Amino acid sequence: MEVIKKESETSLKYHMFKRLNTGGEILSAQEIRNCTIRLLGAKGIDFLEECSKNTDFQSAVKRVAADKIRTRYDQELVLRFFAIKNDIDNYKYPVTEYLTRYLEKITEGKVIFDFDEEKKVFEKTFEFIKEYLGVEAFSGRTSSGTIRNEFVLYYFDGITVSIANLIGKITRCDCVQKVVETINEIKYGPELQSYKTGSINGVKTRIRLFTEGVEKVLDGR
Repeated sequence: MEVIKKESETSLKYHMFKRLNTGGEILSAQEIRNCTIRLLGAKGIDFLEECSKNTDFQSAVKRVAADKIRTRYDQELVLRFFAIKNDIDNYKYPVTEYLTRYLEKITEGKVIFDFDEEKKVFEKTFEFIKEYLGVEAFSGRTSSGTIRNEFVLYYFDGITVSIANLIGKITRCDCVQKVVETINEIKYGPELQSYKTGSINGVKTRIRLFTEGVEKVLDGR
């Protein structure tokens, strides 16, 4: 039995509070993080909240269901973006725990995370997405070509991370329209459909397909 005292280490309080609060009222994973991570520090949570209020990001995830937004799923998507972009080699099931561990690491300074630079990349990425891909960026389409009113998570992973990793080159090129066409070709193409799962192979392959496609355009191939 552990006895939590006022003078107990912050990390011990955090892990005990986290354990206790996963067995009571059902909260979303991000709502639990928002409560428990603050025992380690507020910087990471405050950063996610600030990024989630970015108007370009809000526009890009507009098709996420309203009930999920109420439970802070938009903040979880911000966390997912940074975790997969920066920590893909540690990606594993359960994804909820993977995301929590990454937030713990950036909150406690256990990994390098330049908040100012990461925010700039985030803003530029979603500025591009809003301007050139719009609210349909992460939506699928029917066999007849009609865009579905939906948010598809596996599109989010592949598109956002590949754009973020290449955003400097993209903003300097004179081939933006071709980049957009290529993203949509990959998005709706047959190869991507084989990698819809949340497995590490699925996530890495989605990012690779979009990244290689955009790089070919940028290199003039």
